[in-house]
Amino acid sequence: MNFFYKYLLFVAIVSAFVFILLFGQLRIFRHTVIGKLNRLFLLWLPKKLSQLDNKLLHGKGYVFYRISSNYVFFQKHSLVVLFYLCIVSFCIFNFLYHGRTITNQYHKLDWLLLVTSAVLPYVSLYIAIYSDPGVVTQENWQEASTAYPYDYKIFFPRTCETCKFLKPARSKHCRLCNCCVQKFDHHCIWINNCVGRNNIRYFFLFLLSTLQIQLYGVFCIGFHFNRVRDSTLKSLLVSWWAAITAERQLGSVFLISVFSSVIVFSFLCYEFYLVYAGYTTNESEKWADLNELILQSKVYMHYRNGVQMLTLQEDAPADATLTYSLGQVHNIYDRGFWNNFKSICFP
Repeated sequence: MNFFYKYLLFVAIVSAFVFILLFGQLRIFRHTVIGKLNRLFLLWLPKKLSQLDNKLLHGKGYVFYRISSNYVFFQKHSLVVLFYLCIVSFCIFNFLYHGRTITNQYHKLDWLLLVTSAVLPYVSLYIAIYSDPGVVTQENWQEASTAYPYDYKIFFPRTCETCKFLKPARSKHCRLCNCCVQKFDHHCIWINNCVGRNNIRYFFLFLLSTLQIQLYGVFCIGFHFNRVRDSTLKSLLVSWWAAITAERQLGSVFLISVFSSVIVFSFLCYEFYLVYAGYTTNESEKWADLNELILQSKVYMHYRNGVQMLTLQEDAPADATLTYSLGQVHNIYDRGFWNNFKSICFP
């Protein structure tokens, strides 16, 4: 196996590993192979390594693991942002330097499209990093508290132990940023910032900008390989592979674009699914937990002043009835796909 085949295998494995880590905890994958592999990497494997470390190194390796993992997963840092910038810059440089057979045929409009595609990821990343996700402060607490009502299903009036004020509905305290965020979606390591009510539109812009430059690489280099491939070879796949291996630098950019675009496209589809469903990534986990309780026959439903409310069996009033399925529960935050999407673009 030569270097290029090893490189292809490495890119494929890393892409699959990143996909499993990013999506394995989602409800849709929880009971699939992807979810099981996610738990294998994040739960079972660290536990076994810890046991082995205690036996061989008397826990010294665990101390290093705790320090490094605490920095990587529980502190704000720019490592992943730098990794993203390195990958994007590497691909752009290789395309410009080794893809001159392609760009030599470009006209002014082609160059304008290329420059726009290349600049957008940097601009969108900068905006997403430095945008305010909707941090709740003592000054804007009143306004944040009236943005959304409590649904008494997954959001109840509770005081944030850190910020010392009543958490607005749909908000959450981010331990990495050490603040409560309105309509909290998730903390994104790719932008080193929270994604919330005020900047989720910029997060979508970042995803779309990343996907468009990946697709630019896939189609532009793909058309080039299709044009120069040896059509006399016995199959289309063999002729394509021969063209890729003949121009390894462009082939590297092409393969990185193909594999990484699958990850970004999957994430973008999931985000649009959340818009369709009318909840955030954080809320999707809450709804999944609620569904588990419903399946265990622990959730009761009752109405107060026309408002549907849920409670556990031990706290259920006399007029409460058992909830049999999540379909019985009304999501007051879901106003239809188009209105949900407009609320993202114009919070």
